[in-house]
Amino acid sequence: MGAVFALFSGWYFWIPKMLALMYNIVLGNVHFWILFIGVNLTFFPQHFLGLQGMPRRISDYPDAYTGWNIISSYGSIISVIATWLFLEILYTQLVKGKSVFGYPWLNPEFGFDTLQSTINRIFISLEWSLDNPPKPHAFTSLPLQAGGGESKPENQPVPNTVPGRKCPTCLAKGNTVWVIPGKCCPQCGTPVNSILVKPVYGIFTCIGIISACIVISEIDIWKYIIHSINLDLSLLATLPSFGEACDAPRPWGLYFQDSASPQMEGIVELHNLIMYFLIIILFSVGWIILAIVKNFSHKNWPIGNKYLNHGTLIELIWTISPAIILILIAFPSFKLLYVMDEVIDPILTIFTTAHQWYWSYEYPDFYKISEGFLNFDSYIVPTSDLEEGTLRMLEVDNRVVLPELTHVRFILTSEDVIHSYACPSLGIKCDAYPGRLNQFSTYANREGTFYGQCSEICGLLHSSMPIAIESLSLKNFLFWLKEQL
Repeated sequence: MGAVFALFSGWYFWIPKMLALMYNIVLGNVHFWILFIGVNLTFFPQHFLGLQGMPRRISDYPDAYTGWNIISSYGSIISVIATWLFLEILYTQLVKGKSVFGYPWLNPEFGFDTLQSTINRIFISLEWSLDNPPKPHAFTSLPLQAGGGESKPENQPVPNTVPGRKCPTCLAKGNTVWVIPGKCCPQCGTPVNSILVKPVYGIFTCIGIISACIVISEIDIWKYIIHSINLDLSLLATLPSFGEACDAPRPWGLYFQDSASPQMEGIVELHNLIMYFLIIILFSVGWIILAIVKNFSHKNWPIGNKYLNHGTLIELIWTISPAIILILIAFPSFKLLYVMDEVIDPILTIFTTAHQWYWSYEYPDFYKISEGFLNFDSYIVPTSDLEEGTLRMLEVDNRVVLPELTHVRFILTSEDVIHSYACPSLGIKCDAYPGRLNQFSTYANREGTFYGQCSEICGLLHSSMPIAIESLSLKNFLFWLKEQL
């Protein structure tokens, strides 16, 4: 969506200059805010649904996904309204738009070139009235602007200062004196700090707060609060159970399902590491943008010049810093990728075949004399046959059963179209291709029932291919195996 906003902003900025037709600024502002609200209401819920394990492009979904999907649907409707409003703005601008004056790219109404004449008119910026490239100039004094431009502020000492920041001491006395950031006021001698001093302090403050929050989040804060104020534990009966395993999507879930394998633990840790960097970037860039908007506003910085605002140091910082962050993310990412791809001494092998729209499982390590290898099909349980407490669109008639604390290898293929075998709690996601074998391994480190779904669109009933994997203790697994054989 960043590209969409860039296209809209490009249209609003460049088209009036190129076509000399102005749009309705009020409607343009309304369009921006409606689109901003609609896009965020659409994609933030989708982010939470993705963390919970919801596949894409499914016609029906488990009940736990309903809430966020409704919010996302409302956001989509708002985004459509914003798009309709932009088309209305576009039509009004191109058909009924008023001519634009005072812009350097004003279309000539006559048969001669008016570009040079418009350069000499009154402009807000020096950008269009200076030579390109500029003549050698130290910019220790304010260059003259062709056509007069805006009248300079009262009592501004033109020979000694360039518009930068207002001197607070002189401003309190009713005088407006412009001072270069980092210099002293030529009238009262008051030093004026650089506009980035406070943002830098603010950035490091935000980083410290974020780090403290991450450290605190690792502590069992709920137990600490309870024991500190001597609350009765029975009062928490109505609150969500944070200690209970979450092996299926929860209504209004904001985070991953609880991990049940080393692979999933590694995915969660990598996600948390990346989110740490993202939050730092968010606060840093946001703070800098706000500082620029505040300090370089029309009132505080009336004259702009594109040759005056370059800074080698800051450009090095914002070029090298992302490279360093990418390196810090790349090493743990590649490490996790190769670890997950490795199949380590499997004790048990399960051969899995995808069909439209069910799964077939075969245990080649166990042989039934009358029927061959142990095998069965796994279909979705219809809503009408669900027992109380079971999960709609996730429960199956035959679950995959495997022992805990055991390396298990899955060999995956498809009989018709491309499918994808996914189980969020175990960190499993592997595509099944017709005529090809893929393999992955898992290691369930606790007992439980873990749910997933086919995550590759495979036809009309793509949403009706749930996966249920049950992890049992070795003793209970042997009992189950005896019953099957």
